Amino acid sequence: MDPRFKQALLQSQEEGEEIQQLEFRNERQRLKFLNVKQLKSFEILKSAVKNFTSNTKFMSFMILSILPFFSFIVFFEIQISEATDAILRFLVPFSMSYDIGFDSDENISLFSTTDENESKRETFRIVFELVPFYLIFLPLLELFSLTIVINISAKVVDAGNTESANLKETFYQKNNFKGPFITSLWVQLFSASNLFGLIWAVANHSIITTGFDYSFSDYRYDSVIQNNIYVNILSILFHTLIALALLYKYLDWSALWNMAIVISVLEGETGLDALEISAYYRKHCKRTGFQFDAYILCIYCCSEAAHSASQNVLVKWVTMVLYFYGCKAQAMSKKFDDEEVGQAMKDGDICTV
Repeated sequence: MDPRFKQALLQSQEEGEEIQQLEFRNERQRLKFLNVKQLKSFEILKSAVKNFTSNTKFMSFMILSILPFFSFIVFFEIQISEATDAILRFLVPFSMSYDIGFDSDENISLFSTTDENESKRETFRIVFELVPFYLIFLPLLELFSLTIVINISAKVVDAGNTESANLKETFYQKNNFKGPFITSLWVQLFSASNLFGLIWAVANHSIITTGFDYSFSDYRYDSVIQNNIYVNILSILFHTLIALALLYKYLDWSALWNMAIVISVLEGETGLDALEISAYYRKHCKRTGFQFDAYILCIYCCSEAAHSASQNVLVKWVTMVLYFYGCKAQAMSKKFDDEEVGQAMKDGDICTV
């Protein structure tokens, strides 16, 4: 090999390692934690809340960016309540109301005042009106708002403090929606699969407990009741375990899915590539992601007011940006540690037996 070519190759490798080390130092500087390897979910949440509440300008950035989405959510919740009432009227048997009238022979006649067909038409009309809102407009508006929130969060974390964030630059920066949109489609597909598993567990339990009532018709009534109780208890225990397992996996995968969206927004990766990178980064802090999602779920359950729910969503995505930087820094730290050990073994500084 030409010595000049070999020297140029070694020089390019050294420059690449220096660039990677510089990126690693920048990632550690972004985090504001003393030791990246000791990164905990509670510390991430505490840092996110501190960044969110420490400056009014940062809070105004976030609230204005997500305000259209939550305005739409309020409208959507009103429509959902109307649809729920209409569906209940359609599914639950209702008592017919009658008016008393007299014919020409003065005989009493009953006239029904309830139009069942009209109730069906009203139910299907409301449901079909909600379908495009739920499947098209709501996800697109949510993605638009979250893209802006993630960009603002990353800019604030990079700047180190909220005062250095430029309002005009933040709102007029170019946002890429194609990558996050493709990634969100994959995320919706995986989350829907988890939801279908939960629906299957509920439906299967209902089928088992309902069909069992007719399986002991030849026995005494007391025996039927006793056997039905045993089957109901076993079915409840079995399907409860399935539901808890699905919830555990959902919390476990939710951090991976959310970080994939953050990667799509900040690094431009799309679809399965973003999910693969998220899985690689998350390999080094999987327990932290599960604890973080569990905390967020508890906060959602304890929140009653709409403004509390909106603040929780904002804090969640600020936390996801910090979580992404933390996982990336840990992955890079492990990579450099492995490279240093390998180089030391190659140079003979470490003796292997």
